[in-house]
Amino acid sequence: MPIAMYVVAAVAVAIVTFFVTNLIGSSLMSMVGLPEFLGLPLALGLATVAARATARAGADGGAMAGRVVTGALLGGTIGFVLGFFGPMILAPGANQGPLLGLFVTGPGGVVLGAIGAALWPRAAVDRAMPPAR
Repeated sequence: MPIAMYVVAAVAVAIVTFFVTNLIGSSLMSMVGLPEFLGLPLALGLATVAARATARAGADGGAMAGRVVTGALLGGTIGFVLGFFGPMILAPGANQGPLLGLFVTGPGGVVLGAIGAALWPRAAVDRAMPPAR
């Protein structure tokens, strides 16, 4: 695929990531009592990471993209199951317990799974290779 397609994909991912994380980050900041503008650096940082990951995924033939998608699905599934069924088991009287899995631990698991999958192979390769002399 031409380099222009990777650039377009990286820019598109960065824009979407920026707007979504800025919206969520600003909302969370206002809920906690912090100034809303603190969501902006968070959004810029995540957009930069997303753009670099998208460009890097294309450079290795899509192998990293496959790992990230698999990690995101695995992490999201584990987070959703724990957040959805955990409150039902631990606090059966809580009527809004399953919402934790839908809105907090499921999406959080997707994000953490994707980040972990993107960083894991790099850490494993760095440990396996001895330093150059």
